[in-house]
Amino acid sequence: MSRLRRSRRPKPPSSLKTAVLVAAIFVTFAVGVALSDYRSEVVRWLYSPIAIVLVILLFIEYIVLKGRDRSRIYRIELEQARHKRVEDQEYLRHLEERLLAMEKEVPSPPEVRDSGCEERLGELRGELASLRRELSEKL
Repeated sequence: MSRLRRSRRPKPPSSLKTAVLVAAIFVTFAVGVALSDYRSEVVRWLYSPIAIVLVILLFIEYIVLKGRDRSRIYRIELEQARHKRVEDQEYLRHLEERLLAMEKEVPSPPEVRDSGCEERLGELRGELASLRRELSEKL
């Protein structure tokens, strides 16, 4: 069932779509500048100190935001791993308790000859088989 949930998650946008979008914006801007009468002013503004400082600040902001996003993702993954580990430990504890209870119910060899014990032994074998199936499904 978890496999189905994984397949229903929305896919992140591909890097190709992002690159095409950025290229389209750049081409539109370049065509607009080329067709306008203010080409020299636009070029002068692009190479001004204010524009260069602005680009540097945008780059720094991009790096900071990307770092925050990654650390948030790492925290989420760590929390999920902790939760899964706790669930697995609880399951194994429960399994150990069931196995110990079944072990106490296993009759000793002289008692096995009784017909009632043979039936109970068959039941215990069935329970052990179901525990093995549960364990293989869980792990």
